[in-house]
Amino acid sequence: MMLINPGSSHKSLPEHPVRVSMLQVFRLTYVLFSLAVYGEVLYRRDGLTYYYASFSEFIPTLALVTIFWSGGAVIATILLWGFCRSWERISLIVRWRIRTEHILLYMGMCALLGSISWIVKPYVVHHGTMLKEKIIVFVIILLIAASLAWLWRNKARRWFEIIERWTTHLFWIFGILFLLSVILVAHNAL
Repeated sequence: MMLINPGSSHKSLPEHPVRVSMLQVFRLTYVLFSLAVYGEVLYRRDGLTYYYASFSEFIPTLALVTIFWSGGAVIATILLWGFCRSWERISLIVRWRIRTEHILLYMGMCALLGSISWIVKPYVVHHGTMLKEKIIVFVIILLIAASLAWLWRNKARRWFEIIERWTTHLFWIFGILFLLSVILVAHNAL
């Protein structure tokens, strides 16, 4: 029997964090790609842009685009997963504790801060920007994102699980739309 000092910060069992799997990264990537493609396609299908095509001609095109973008999501997931895993292995050599969810948090912070700066830019800068100013903003975004990712690194896994719970229904809806697209394209091809 081991006696533990009640005032010490001893943990009886070491914590082994559950790693983010490639399937989880694919789910997130697939939902983001699907939201982008359906948002763009349905925005353009407002009756003004495609006034020359009927809805029955539009649906097979949408099905084919869905299949291509799903393939793009698979390729993007493989590249993203390979990048995250290689950074994770490099960090083990250097003895840093960088996991896949930390890298994904950093990338998400960069994307969020980049989007915010892109949205705010017309209101702050009323003239064109030079390349030097764009590089400075880019470096500042990278540094702020790195700082925020480092501060919130312990919550990265929990946030990833929350986002996964929010996107589960969308993933299944887009998956069903993908299957219907495959059936429709196969029917039109034959």
